[in-house]
Amino acid sequence: MHVQNILAQCTQRMYLIKLLKHQGMSQQQLAVITHSVIVSRILYALPAWGGFLTVELKNRINAVFKRLRQFGYINCVMTIDDLIKRSDYELFTKVFSGSHSLYHLLPPYRKVICACDNHPFQLPDYYTDLHKKSFIGRSLYEYIK
Repeated sequence: MHVQNILAQCTQRMYLIKLLKHQGMSQQQLAVITHSVIVSRILYALPAWGGFLTVELKNRINAVFKRLRQFGYINCVMTIDDLIKRSDYELFTKVFSGSHSLYHLLPPYRKVICACDNHPFQLPDYYTDLHKKSFIGRSLYEYIK
């Protein structure tokens, strides 16, 4: 339901950008506005909900990006998977540095650190898909292991 609301907002905003294009706005200005009102809406809190997207929802979001590119509103190829990876990585590096309010969600430190590992955390075992798809679980297994 959340993704449907986001896509409905993006469709409405695409119409507004279409009106700006017909009024003679330059390609560069359209790209800035598109990133400001559409891409930023998709990126908002993406680490929190991005891991729970189904293939169907990812395809629907990618279709919006494809239309934006076809209409000339953006000039780069975007996919939701790339945006999820980038936003997860940026947030996790902040959390991992210890300067973020989510730092307390990281697992405890290990008592014995192996020379082959580059992290001090105990990697949790996940028995449900829900926990594995959460931001911390996804990030621990993606960026530390």
